[in-house]
Amino acid sequence: MPIQFQNFYESTLSAPISATDLVIPINVPPSVTEGWLLLDYDIPSKREFIYFTAKTGSNVSVLSTANRGMDGTPAIPHTQNAKIRMNVSAGLLNSVITANAASVTTDVASRMNETTFAHVASGLVWAGLGYGSSLSASMTSGVVYQAGQRLALAAIGTRPFTASRDTYIDVLNTAGVGSLVFTEVVNNAASPALASNSIRIGIIVTGATNILNVGSVNQGEEAKVLPSFAAIAMSVTDSLGNLICPRDPTRKVLGYKQVTAAQGGISGPTDITGLAATINVPFGRKIKISLNIGFFQSATNNYVEAAIMEGAATLALAQTPLTAASQRGTVSPFIILCPTAGVHTYKISAAAFTGGAQTLASATNPNSILIELM
Repeated sequence: MPIQFQNFYESTLSAPISATDLVIPINVPPSVTEGWLLLDYDIPSKREFIYFTAKTGSNVSVLSTANRGMDGTPAIPHTQNAKIRMNVSAGLLNSVITANAASVTTDVASRMNETTFAHVASGLVWAGLGYGSSLSASMTSGVVYQAGQRLALAAIGTRPFTASRDTYIDVLNTAGVGSLVFTEVVNNAASPALASNSIRIGIIVTGATNILNVGSVNQGEEAKVLPSFAAIAMSVTDSLGNLICPRDPTRKVLGYKQVTAAQGGISGPTDITGLAATINVPFGRKIKISLNIGFFQSATNNYVEAAIMEGAATLALAQTPLTAASQRGTVSPFIILCPTAGVHTYKISAAAFTGGAQTLASATNPNSILIELM
């Protein structure tokens, strides 16, 4: 049990004790079963702190002689009727504070780890140093939470990057200490694996001589198109489904992809280029998949449809009629499901059933797929 206290407790010894006695007889024992007592508190030369851990009848017991003469006081004999008081000492306070601090720290970290996801709490913003003319970049200082632990990272004034590479930047948690890990791959290759106890905070894309512009620094923004893999831009997530620089501790958004260019030649079921999202689903969680896709058709009495797919399986489907030539329309199916934990890839397929159709998209009205935790 933890150390306990009783307000204004005082009593006297009911019998004398030696310097090594472990059973302390008291006329009126304390109400608590574990705590510190000061014997002969009124005689400076005979003051002794003891730490008792049990109470039987009118006796309290100390575990060993190590619990006599606590906090620098001597273990000495005491006479019958020696005065006793429940006093607070510096050693007692320090031990309680230390124990509580350790307990609270562990508890807070456990709660953070159990109720939130790894995320960037502040800063860690990367920027090129002389876009179009330099291969170097800088990073602001910031804080990451990983496994419930707070990891503070210092700013980087300048760091050179290798030409013609996609450099993935991760924060690794080693026993509560955060460090940056840089992993290079050739441009537009598959993303490298994310190590355990890590969070991915950015991707720097370099050309032959420079970091071209702000679009070459990817920290999970929805509109970023570099790098890409298999014609899928790494916006929000990398090619393995790892979120890039997630700043939401609840991780509501698991994945998002958008395209701003139209796609023609749609008749039978056709995958929409760029609208496939690979995500990592936490264990036992529901997700919501939503899509928004615009259509334009050239035939009359036509209708178009859009489907949410995983592989060859259709998960959700919505249709809209386009009865007049050159008519426009929008299809927005969604589905809520509880997939198995781990990596899943969801894509969008479209079809037109009389003549042909094309998708409609622009920078201000993109076609998109959004995957959220429920």
